[in-house]
Amino acid sequence: MPGSAHYAGDDLVNLVDAIARHAREIGPSIAAGPVKRKPPGAPVVWVHPTAGNDIKQWPIEYFAVVIDQLVEAYGARIFLTGAPGDEAVASGILRRLRHPDAVTSMIGKSPLAELAGADGRRVAVPRERQRASST
Repeated sequence: MPGSAHYAGDDLVNLVDAIARHAREIGPSIAAGPVKRKPPGAPVVWVHPTAGNDIKQWPIEYFAVVIDQLVEAYGARIFLTGAPGDEAVASGILRRLRHPDAVTSMIGKSPLAELAGADGRRVAVPRERQRASST
């Protein structure tokens, strides 16, 4: 459309929408309804909502929709990652969420390398990294 912004991510959203329509026509292959409470084994999803440049940046409204769907369908716990200075993106996403209590923003709080295990799960460290850190 002339005069309207086009994001590379829009094409991906259109693809997901087309797949979802087809899935509704043929029926679900996995029966999973919305989860009211977060079960102990709920999936943990890390989202890095910034791209570094406008052409790659997905609109924050899309992140909010996907995050809400993950929370509603799977009881997911969401962690946002990003660099210092990206806090406005996190705020914009959190304002648009139906389930902001399921999201923890780590944007600008810790270097990415230090976030491993921040969700309370154990993290496997490759042996090469173990050897390098012990010397």
